[in-house]
Amino acid sequence: MHTRAGLRIERTTLTPNWYGDRLDPEPILDALLPRRVTTAA
Repeated sequence: MHTRAGLRIERTTLTPNWYGDRLDPEPILDALLPRRVTTAA
């Protein structure tokens, strides 16, 4: 099934290419959450 779909699944397929760098959640959260609009009271 995978071969017919053109996928190459090997033993390293699920190996991440992450080198232990610290995660910066700000760009992720900016993309996922709407910005809060603050209004002056």
